[in-house]
This record gives sequence, C-alpha cells and structure tokens, in this order.
Amino acid sequence: MEKDTVCSFDFANGQTNKLSHDFSQLGTQTSKRDEADLQVFVSASGAKALGSGTERIRAYRMWELIDSDAGNIMMEPDFVWTKLSGPATISYAEDAAGEITGTQIDGGNSRHNWADINAKGGTSVFAVRYDAIDVDKSNKATHGGFYPATNPDRVNFFIVADELGKAEARVPFNGDFEANSRLPGWDYIYDTWYYLRTDTAPKMTFTTLNAVKVEYALGLTNGATMVSTVSDFTALTDAEGTYTVPLKDMNKDANNYGGTVIIRMTDKDGKYSYQLVKVAGVTANVENASNKGESIMPGDKVTLSFDGMYRLSTRSPASLTPRLSNPVIPWQGKRLRAQQGSISRWTPLALPSPSLRISPLRTARTKPF
Repeated sequence: MEKDTVCSFDFANGQTNKLSHDFSQLGTQTSKRDEADLQVFVSASGAKALGSGTERIRAYRMWELIDSDAGNIMMEPDFVWTKLSGPATISYAEDAAGEITGTQIDGGNSRHNWADINAKGGTSVFAVRYDAIDVDKSNKATHGGFYPATNPDRVNFFIVADELGKAEARVPFNGDFEANSRLPGWDYIYDTWYYLRTDTAPKMTFTTLNAVKVEYALGLTNGATMVSTVSDFTALTDAEGTYTVPLKDMNKDANNYGGTVIIRMTDKDGKYSYQLVKVAGVTANVENASNKGESIMPGDKVTLSFDGMYRLSTRSPASLTPRLSNPVIPWQGKRLRAQQGSISRWTPLALPSPSLRISPLRTARTKPF
C-alpha cells in the first residue's frame, strides 16, 4: 500500500454486532463477572435540577473492561445517549462530522462516556446505554472477549429540569442502615427492586412525603433494537398512605423482565419532583441440598438460588474493591443473608433456606466499603 493511499472501512456488513447480548464469548475470568450493567451518576433520585447551567454527567460500564486484575488498564465501549422528551441540549464536543475535536470531553478510549447537558428551561428525559465491544481474546484470554451491549433492563433513564419540587418518595429496601447517614434512602444508581417472574401481578410499593399528587411511568427498552421508550404518566391513588405500581407490563422477555419505574410527584406549589427505581424480574430455583435430585421432604436442607440479580457495586480499576456482598432476603419474618465474592456475578445467587415460601424481593445493599 502506498503511503498516500486513502482507505476507508465499512463495518456495516462485518461480524461486529453492536447490540449483541451474547455472554458466551467472554474471557475465562470476565465470564464469571460481567453483568452488562450500567451506572450513570446523576443523583440518588435519578433526577437533577440544573437551573440555567450545564452539568457534566459520567456513564460507566459495569463490569468495567480491564486488561488484568493487577494492571487495571481500562477500556470502555461507545455510549449512546437518547433524549426521549423535553428541550434539553446535550453535547459531546464533536464537530459536524461527528469527529472528536480538541476540546472533547470523552475520556480514555471511549466515545461519549461523558456528556454536557443543559436543561434549557424545561424538563427532559434521557436514556443511556452502551454498545457491545470486541476485545481481542487471542491476546488476553482471561480478560478479553466479546463484551455484550447493555442488558435492556439495565438501560439507565434520568431526568433533568431547570427546577424540581420538594416532594419525596420513600421506597423500602432490605437492610438496616439507620445508623449510617451515608445511606438515607433509595438510590437509583445502586439499588434494584426485584420481583418474581412467576408472579401473576407483580408490584412495587412506596410512600411519599410532601406530595399532593403521585403518578408513575415505565421506562422500557426493547432488547432486540435497544430502542427505549417511556410510557405516559398514570395517576396513583394511595391506600392508607402507600402507593402501588403494577409491574405486569415489565414482566416480558422483550425487555429482559425489567426496566425503570419513574415516580412523579407534585408538591403543594405545583412543582414536580421524581424518584426513579430500577426493577428486575428474577427466577427462583429450589433444590434439595440433602438428597440432590429428589423431592423435598421434611428435614431436608434446601438451597434457594435466584437468577436475574445484579451486583450493587463493582470493582473500579485501581481505585475501589468492594468487600464481600451480603444480599438480604426476607423470609417468613426472618432476614437471610447470602454471600457473594466482591467481583463475582450475582447470577446465580444462592443461600440456604428453611422454607419454600418466599416474599417479594427488594434491593439489598452491601455495607460501606
């Protein structure tokens, strides 16, 4: 090839599937870790008042791609930000042709892992996801491989507005953190509300503070196209102070049995505030631990495991390694704790149980690192 030859590459007909959800081609180590999860750092509620200013927001792939556990050379996929409604503007510091300029805010080897957003005097809803990325497995068999795109139920939704109201949602979660001021309530970045996929009428419950009107919408993503949508808001009526969101429309394979509940509250001044809640459907598996393969009889020990759970937080290269995770499962008035390695997948998550009756699942946080 001559040095002045101009070449172009077209991947449209190649083997790279940016929307793939295939976990089978991961490296020998990362196949035990990757959940195709996502965290976008907006706020614990998932909404933020920006006034007239511009906010720089960061998105992270979870599990993060690293070259080795010791080296921590980090790689990131391309992120896709979609404005679903509202007047907000978003910038990645690119020129008209989509090329990164000298003032680009993208970090490292990723594209669009940072975004500058301005509310422009109104309320806007965004969805964030990332593409699949192929890391040469022949060069790094343990940590390389084909990393899938975001799981559709983990696509991150968030809201920006020029101002927000003062009403709050109180979403219950498992765990006693009253003595820890760092964990005051539900956190959209880390927490997940779980329900059983076998439930005929799955639901999510919560209470509010300073709200005169409460509504909800569902943020869902089609796993085949990775197109995200938000439903219209539906009014809720409280029952003795508790509101119930039906999750039946989430319990579908197309969106991987989950998504985001968007709670919208109106305060006495007529201003909106929001609480977003990640939701995931799980499958419960019960096995006879005393006599494997046999029917469960009185006196047998039982192993209960859940498919579809996600780690609360993950290891960040060179900066953070969580301690062992201890998810809490409510069980006939008792609180059972599972234990999972700090960087291991949460599917399947197993714990010994004394009974086959299980109550609705909610999030269970790890203790502070």
